[in-house]
Amino acid sequence: MARNVKIHIIAVIILVGFGLSVAYHYYRGFYLGQPYPYNTFLFYPPARFSDYFDVIRDSHSLDPYSGYQSAQYPFLVILGYLFSLISSQSYFFYLVLISGIIFLLSYLFLRNKNGFSNAIPVFTIAFLNYPFLFAMDRGNFESLLFVFLLIFMLFYTNKRYLISAVVLAFAISMKIYPAILLVLFISEKRFRETIICLASTVVITFASLLCFKGGFLKNLYFLIGGSNISSNHIFAQFTSLDNYFVQRGVSLLTFIKLYYIKTNLLPDLVKNNFISFYLGLVGILAVAVVLYVILMEKEEWKKVALLIFSMLLLPTISADYKLLYVFIPLFLFINKEHQSNLDILYLLLFGLLLIPKDYYFFINIHSDANGRHDISIAVVINILTMLIMSILIMVNGIKNYFSNLHIGTKMSDNSNIKSLNAPS
Repeated sequence: MARNVKIHIIAVIILVGFGLSVAYHYYRGFYLGQPYPYNTFLFYPPARFSDYFDVIRDSHSLDPYSGYQSAQYPFLVILGYLFSLISSQSYFFYLVLISGIIFLLSYLFLRNKNGFSNAIPVFTIAFLNYPFLFAMDRGNFESLLFVFLLIFMLFYTNKRYLISAVVLAFAISMKIYPAILLVLFISEKRFRETIICLASTVVITFASLLCFKGGFLKNLYFLIGGSNISSNHIFAQFTSLDNYFVQRGVSLLTFIKLYYIKTNLLPDLVKNNFISFYLGLVGILAVAVVLYVILMEKEEWKKVALLIFSMLLLPTISADYKLLYVFIPLFLFINKEHQSNLDILYLLLFGLLLIPKDYYFFINIHSDANGRHDISIAVVINILTMLIMSILIMVNGIKNYFSNLHIGTKMSDNSNIKSLNAPS
C-alpha cells in the first residue's frame, strides 16, 4: 500500500465516522428530543472546558498544593500559570494555538513533495477525529502534552536524539506516564540520552517547584506524598468493585470492571484483592512489553505502538482524550517503508480508534460525568482494539524472531560444513 493511499484511507475513515456520528446524535437529540448522552458523542455539555479552567484555578496564584491541593505536576502548573496571565479568554487562545501546532506537526509527518497537495486530508485527520474533539471539548492540557510528544517523535525519527531527549523530559515533567518512551532510547542503546532525559526531568520539576509559594520542601513533600489525581476519592471509586462507577476511558481496569459488572464472574481471590491483582497484572504486562521492545522488535512504528498502547491501557485512570497519542504510531506506520500483508488490517484498526462509536449505552453503569449513564460500547471497542493490535504485533514479531533465528542457525551450520569439506 502506497503512503498516499494510507493517508487517504485514514482520512476517509475519520470523515465517514465523524459524519455518521454527527447525523446519529443530531437525529436523537433534535428530532427525538433525547438528552445527554444521546445528543452528542462528546462529554457532558455543562462541563465543557472545565479541565482547562481547573488547571488555571490551581495555577494562577502559584500556590497549587497548599492552596488548592492540586493534582497536577509542577511543570504543568507553570504552564497553566502562563496561560492564566493572558486574559479571561485564554482558552480561546489555547484552542487556536494548540490546533495550529497540531495541524503543522501533522502536516510535517504526512506532507508530500508536491507542496500542499495533502492539506485537505491532513486537515480531516487532524481535526475531525474523536480524541481531538473530545480533548478540545474538555479543555484538557493533555493536548499540549500530545504536542510535546509529537515534537519528541519528530526529532527522534530524524535521529536528533539529544534534542528529542530534552523534549521528552518536558513531557514527562507534565505527566509521569510518557516515561515509558525512554524504552526507545534503551532499545537503541542510547543510554546517554536516557540519563540526560531523566536529569532534565528532575531539573524542570525542581525549577518549577521553586516558583511556588509555601516553600520548596513543603511542596516537594506534598508531591512525593501522592498528589496525583489517582488518589482522589472520586476516582478511587473506579478501582473498587463495590459500585457501578466506571471511568469513560481506555484503561484495562475499566474493561475488567465492566466485565465484572455484566457477568459477576471473577475469582474470589481477585475480587477481594482487586487493586493488588490489577497492579500485579500491570507489572507483568509492562515487563513483557518492555522486554519484547528491547530484545525482539525491529520495526520502529511497532515499538512505538506497543509503548503508546501500554501508556493508555495500563494506568488505572486513562480518559478518552488520551487516544490522541494513537496518532504517534499511526504517523510512523504511514511513513514506514516495509510492506506487510497485515497493513490494511492495522490501518482499519487505527481508524476504528479515531472515530466516535457510542451507538449503544450500558444503562445501569455510572461515569465521571456527574454520574450520568454515558458509558458506551465505544469504551469496550477501544480497549479491545488496542489489545488486538498489541497481540498481533507481538505474535508476529515473536514468530519472525524465531524464524530468523532458525535461518541464521541453518546458515551458520552450512557455513561450518563447507569449511570442513574445503580442501586443505
